[in-house]
Amino acid sequence: MKNNETKIISKNAKKLLFKLACSDALFCILNREFEHPLEIEEYAAIPLCGGIMQQGYQCGMLWGASLGAGLESFHRFDNDGEGIDFAPAMIKIARSKYIGIKFKITEAANLNIYTNNFFDIVTSSFVLHDMLQKDRISILKEMKRISDSCIIYDYGDKIPFIPSIFEFLEGNNYKNFLKDFFNELKVTFKHCEKINLKKGGALYICS
Repeated sequence: MKNNETKIISKNAKKLLFKLACSDALFCILNREFEHPLEIEEYAAIPLCGGIMQQGYQCGMLWGASLGAGLESFHRFDNDGEGIDFAPAMIKIARSKYIGIKFKITEAANLNIYTNNFFDIVTSSFVLHDMLQKDRISILKEMKRISDSCIIYDYGDKIPFIPSIFEFLEGNNYKNFLKDFFNELKVTFKHCEKINLKKGGALYICS
């Protein structure tokens, strides 16, 4: 749920990371989350910038460190996460896999069970590409209403060959998604960033 300190922490984190190389940022994230800063050792890690054995993977390293810090924060504080789906069968599967997380049966286009800015962050994974544009926009507006920050994982600029066959059989909504989605995000949110990933996926980070 909404934490008044979240925005301050986020701004401080960005200021800190912009001063660092990817390698010392990796150690800095973990050391500060576990309340054991080692500034000299972190500075000594700068020559590792460029990833593992200078072969890249630095983004993955930073994501891993961030996930580790997030997990520690989740255990340390009373954070509440919730998941929704309109299909009872899917909710049943989710509850069996993720013990301790709340799940509710509801429509994503009408989230009136949540007040404005109820969550710190809202996520969606491979949901929006298979919808009509009007439904997709309704969901984006609801995501914006209940949270200041949204992360969406879905298709990027193109769909790999095999998934494209299944998408074609399901209908043509995915074609409009590829063409219009990023513009829909920019209309709905003030700030949007698109990060293309391997195998046709992309992260859309909005606030």
